[in-house]
Amino acid sequence: MNDVVLPILAMSAIIITLVLLLLWFRKRRSMDDQLNIHSTTPFAFKGVAPALAAQIREAVNSMGAVGTDAESRYQNSLKPLAADASKVIQAIDDELAILPLAHYLDRWALIQLLAELKQPASLPLLDKLLSNKMPPEQHLYPHARSSLRQETINLTTAVEAIARIAATGDQAAIKLLFKHAEHPSLSVRRACVQEYLKQGGKNAREQLLDILSEREHHLLDIRKIKVEDIPAIHINAGEIPARSEKEQATPPHVTPQRGL
Repeated sequence: MNDVVLPILAMSAIIITLVLLLLWFRKRRSMDDQLNIHSTTPFAFKGVAPALAAQIREAVNSMGAVGTDAESRYQNSLKPLAADASKVIQAIDDELAILPLAHYLDRWALIQLLAELKQPASLPLLDKLLSNKMPPEQHLYPHARSSLRQETINLTTAVEAIARIAATGDQAAIKLLFKHAEHPSLSVRRACVQEYLKQGGKNAREQLLDILSEREHHLLDIRKIKVEDIPAIHINAGEIPARSEKEQATPPHVTPQRGL
């Protein structure tokens, strides 16, 4: 039972953290409908022409913009990047190489941009990101804030980028999903397994069974469901025992000292 429940709980925590990161990103990037391109991104993009660098910054900024036309502006900002994809991908590669490890949100934005562009030319970079060794936990109390959790979000976003390319029938992308189904991170393995099942063809399940350990075969049966499809928990009042007067007078997790 734990083999099924724990991965689901871990993925739920990652999804919640990703949503919170995106909300923070939106607040950081823009508090109104204006795009302050030069002041809101830490990216240099020195290896490309200034005009193209500005277009990449605009796409990153509009990713977190708010307003009634935010989505349309974001989609419009992607069009010139797709037309010059090879240079954009190289610029992102160069920027990821120099960004400090602690800049998880900025690195995530660049990886998310690769996912939006859906360019097969980005596959070597995405493969490199997933092949890099996971850095050790940077925080003393990771239960409150975990660098590994943040890094995992970046890597699962890289898987999403590969999956979007694989959905077009790109065989190189499909092979990468299979390759990284053996990734050291359980969350990355789970993401690759689920996506390879969708794109790997009729023998995908059997191929995954050959490379996964028996205790991880349950990953093949995990399914995404919508939040509204999750049944609500109903607890009848009579099912919860009433607390005694003494229990009510004692704060939770506090043991009264003897002699007081």
